[in-house]
Amino acid sequence: APSTIGMADSSLYGMSKEDIDTTLDMLQAMGVQDVRVYIPWVYTQPLPNQYNWAPIDDIMNAAKARNMGVLAMVNSTPVWAGTDGNFPGAKTPDPVAYANFMTQVATRYGKTISAYEVWNEVNCVCFYDPISPSSYAELLKAAYPAIKAADPTATVIAAGLGSVFTVNGITMNPVDYVNGMYAAGAKGFFDALAFHPYQETLK
Repeated sequence: APSTIGMADSSLYGMSKEDIDTTLDMLQAMGVQDVRVYIPWVYTQPLPNQYNWAPIDDIMNAAKARNMGVLAMVNSTPVWAGTDGNFPGAKTPDPVAYANFMTQVATRYGKTISAYEVWNEVNCVCFYDPISPSSYAELLKAAYPAIKAADPTATVIAAGLGSVFTVNGITMNPVDYVNGMYAAGAKGFFDALAFHPYQETLK
């Protein structure tokens, strides 16, 4: 909803159950009812037929117990699923493999997660290597129907774009990136678009 205030806390992954409880209780005490949670594909499915759900189960169970809304941001490419690029964890993901993983996530946590963010800051090579709006559009085209099939009520969010200037091969400004996504046919394959307006210099 337009009035929703949430908190992004990627550090929840890997915390003990006790620390997760403490953190979520603290957020609720501040009036935060929605939390953006990082689900690292690279650690959750390290091999094609191997899964480690335990750390995410702990987060989801704690959020569910508090009736908190969850936005799941899913990124970080396993070694076996990278198709291009050099950065570990940021290599271009195989769209089919990612869609299959998102099906698993949405099926397992559909009653707790209400929104899914497909990757993070794809306009920086440090998260998506190489930078490619057309490649990312293909990821959305694969992930969107997979998520909706598992949970038709879910909101699918295109990756939070970083507030950057274009530096060839390293970053791409978000306006050009979104234009490139649309040119590659991304329209209709996401319900919302995230943007990270981080500013480190202005007062």
